[in-house]
Amino acid sequence: MLNIILDLNSQILGFILIVFFLFFLFLSCIDLKSYIGLFSTGLLIIMIWIGIEKPSEAYLKKMNIPSEEAEKYNNLGFGFCYRDNYTGETCLNYLKYFENKIKEEQAEKEKVEKEKAEKEQEEKAKKEEIIKENIEKMKE
Repeated sequence: MLNIILDLNSQILGFILIVFFLFFLFLSCIDLKSYIGLFSTGLLIIMIWIGIEKPSEAYLKKMNIPSEEAEKYNNLGFGFCYRDNYTGETCLNYLKYFENKIKEEQAEKEKVEKEKAEKEQEEKAKKEEIIKENIEKMKE
């Protein structure tokens, strides 16, 4: 029996232990508020157990994201993708969402940079106008 337990994948064993722990916490709950609190804590533990992963290096290269920024995108979605080897339906849906999110962020960044460049150009034009006016005043 011990060999069977030791042969189990450590993730499955971890999941079983978490469910076992939550079951006994549930039995010890007296009122509904305690149960809800313990249940949400258990869900949080399970989510952390599933894993928060960073995107794979290949995916970062595909999306033109520097590997230094990979930590910025650590999340549960890439944990699912890691578990599915980037082939599962949930992962593919998440990757579509992530790609759209990145495109929106890049578009917003470009928009802000464009507005900043236009503002700088306007300020430069105003300064040139002031300089021209000062030169005209000096000629008089």
